Amino acid sequence: MSKKQVVFLLSGLVLLAISLSLYWIKESDYISEKIRVAAKEGLEPILDQPVQIEKAALTLLPPSIALINIASSGKTDISVKDVRVYFSLWSYLTRSFLIRDIVVQSPTLSLGEGSRFKFKERGSKPSVVPRRIQIKGGS
Repeated sequence: MSKKQVVFLLSGLVLLAISLSLYWIKESDYISEKIRVAAKEGLEPILDQPVQIEKAALTLLPPSIALINIASSGKTDISVKDVRVYFSLWSYLTRSFLIRDIVVQSPTLSLGEGSRFKFKERGSKPSVVPRRIQIKGGS
């Protein structure tokens, strides 16, 4: 085998390995469960009540995370059919995580007496930077 053929074969094997790895990451229940738990743990302190998220999914093209059937009840009743967070893969190389778009599909919000949301005050620049938020079909 010539040197060109070996390089071509190795390049093909590397591309195949990368493709299989990306497919595994996308289809992995482990990754989806980690995303679901992280979102739940992030929302509960803000809403100051329990949150249920039925499913989370990662898509690679375009890079996004979907949270499906979010519900929380207590002083504030919240339900959301679908939240999609589109992000930039290149932002992993920077100190800030760039969110290109957040799309909230069919949210319902009922505020009860004494409803409160708790947002932490930041002393430094935020590590997450959302560019646009869209709400579709809410009540």
